Amino acid sequence: TLAAQLVKDAQLPVMIISVAGYPTGRHHTLIKASEARLAVQSGAEEIWVSVDNTIADSNTHLSELIAISEACPDPVQLGLIAPLSDAPTHPAAHAAMQAARQAGFKRIISRQGSPELAEAASPLEFHVVDL
Repeated sequence: TLAAQLVKDAQLPVMIISVAGYPTGRHHTLIKASEARLAVQSGAEEIWVSVDNTIADSNTHLSELIAISEACPDPVQLGLIAPLSDAPTHPAAHAAMQAARQAGFKRIISRQGSPELAEAASPLEFHVVDL
């Protein structure tokens, strides 16, 4: 809330981004949705969501990402923090990215910039960041 007020008062061209389920993604879906909703109510304009990297079922990810999406009203943007594994072609990463596309997420955020991961994220925006 303080960051949002500082941005508003100074009229800075800054976007407030928050995370839900970070870093492991092993939080309960309702906890992640509550984290996301509270962040939005406190001034976040974008939410980046972590998912469990041991789950390779896209339907499991989809139900979770839809619940989080419903907790964040428009115009909040949603991003998926791509699950990390030893291989960028790991089924869990692909399942999560497929679910993110279906749930209306706008971008994929990754800590590794492999071409395979960027290709799998398409058509969503793909960003490599230092988390």
